[in-house]
Amino acid sequence: MSYRPNKIVIFTKKIYWITNQIRKVLSNTKLSIVRYSLSYRKEHKEYIRNRIKSEKTLLGLNKNYKKLVEGPVLIDGMWDNPNYWLRYSLLRTALGLNNNQQYGVYGPYLNRADVKSTLNIFDIKIYGMFESYFPEKIFIKKAVDKLLKGTKTADQILSWKLPFDWPASFVYDGLLKQQRSAIVDIYHPMIKQHLYEAIGSIYAAKNIIDNVKPKLLLLSHAIQYRYSALAWYAYKKNIQTIVLYGNFGVCRFFKINKSSDFYDWMNAPNQNDLNRIDSNTSRKLSIAGKKYLEKRLNGDTTDIGAIYAYKNKTDDISPSEMLNHFGWKNKKPIIAVYASNWFDFPHNSGMSNFRDFQDWLDITLNIASKTDDINWVFKAHPVDKRYGGITLTDLISKYYKNNIGIVPDSWSSVSLMQITSGVVTVHGSIGIEYASRGKAVLLADRGFYHDTGIALWSKTRNDYIKNLKRKWWEDIDTEKTREKAELFSGWYFCCPKWQDKFLQQDDSNQKDIYNGFSKFIHESEAAINMEINNLEAWFKSDERQYHVYKMRHSSDYMPSNIRSFES
Repeated sequence: MSYRPNKIVIFTKKIYWITNQIRKVLSNTKLSIVRYSLSYRKEHKEYIRNRIKSEKTLLGLNKNYKKLVEGPVLIDGMWDNPNYWLRYSLLRTALGLNNNQQYGVYGPYLNRADVKSTLNIFDIKIYGMFESYFPEKIFIKKAVDKLLKGTKTADQILSWKLPFDWPASFVYDGLLKQQRSAIVDIYHPMIKQHLYEAIGSIYAAKNIIDNVKPKLLLLSHAIQYRYSALAWYAYKKNIQTIVLYGNFGVCRFFKINKSSDFYDWMNAPNQNDLNRIDSNTSRKLSIAGKKYLEKRLNGDTTDIGAIYAYKNKTDDISPSEMLNHFGWKNKKPIIAVYASNWFDFPHNSGMSNFRDFQDWLDITLNIASKTDDINWVFKAHPVDKRYGGITLTDLISKYYKNNIGIVPDSWSSVSLMQITSGVVTVHGSIGIEYASRGKAVLLADRGFYHDTGIALWSKTRNDYIKNLKRKWWEDIDTEKTREKAELFSGWYFCCPKWQDKFLQQDDSNQKDIYNGFSKFIHESEAAINMEINNLEAWFKSDERQYHVYKMRHSSDYMPSNIRSFES
């Protein structure tokens, strides 16, 4: 007779097996945590070594420059990035700020010990955490309650009267960012906390500036609560302010002298700048611009926007494949509509025709759904997946019609340019890229190239609605707009030839930038000295935007942040 174990024995063995498996998993998990912890500690030590070495290298830049500012200097230490400290060091040297009393404020972040170390290395007196200068809680809470009382719609936020005439659009955009939304939800569960931070920031800016009494304010940004509050209050007090912005591998500093300067900061040439250059300079800039755009559309530039837009979008689409995908059986003209990232500070370029990007999208979809003689393809912003939050699909669903489609994320924008008759955007760089391929561009609002002749600019909300209802692209001389796009790109995207390989990595690489940073500085000594000399001359000039100034005073040009230059 064969042996058959009873149910109790079977159950006991199962429990024993399960317990063993759990023990193994827990043991492996503990081991993984230990290994991760050890690995992290090793990486962090290496990062700190690289950081300190890099900052000491920056400290060693030429110190033989005259002191150009009389009085204290207030420095933003709230945004921590290797490129920011490089930009600070360049201006510090150019203005002889090592001879000034410098004060720095930092943010409430986990890396504040690292920031304090950096401030000490640069001999910047630590003035404390920005939030420690907030007024009493009860004062802020009363101010927040007063703002929310009677506010029923998002539109009303833009009419708020804020302390020291701080623009309500700054707060609106900050709320959008925190809510990761396309429109501010005034019933959001965290809106009081978010507004507490906003109102606290403008009063903290007042308290800090009134106490330090700086003659110069250096900032990393002029958007979001903390930075815009400091910039705005300094402007109201007639304190000279410079924002140490950078993009496309180069410094793009700008001065804030008047309220409109908060919306004109991209360091792009305007129509007057372009009109004043001679034919030889125009030819050189156009050649550089054309070369840059070819690299950009090929995915060979290092800025995060272009990487997401072009580097990994390799699905080439033919006209017939697009028609089949959307079930279109006709040969209607196709217009592309490129969305912005919904909460990426819509007002920071001076938006005035719309409340926000959702307001623009709703108008555009409403007209598109009623314009049956055109097929419309809507494209989400390439960085939406990186930042999360609400999506184009979420917002477009109620407008779906046979002549409206959403472009799959993998489709190549270069293919779309070839197939479509033109593109509509609020103020995105896609307009420059489309124009460079001989395609028509419609801008829904002002931006950084609206007045350059690259695109048809809708100066008002009604202008945009009228343009969208007609075949606007048929009136565009696309050969002229292509030439203008190449010329503009030469000035905007490119840099002086002396820049050579002194091209910064994209800020989004964050602490990894410190790897090889000291070597990068040493190998770029000649270009750095040129940069410092140019910064000194720019500071003494009446020009606001450093990159515009630098390009105006150069005679030879090259594409800037091409991938082969990245460290």
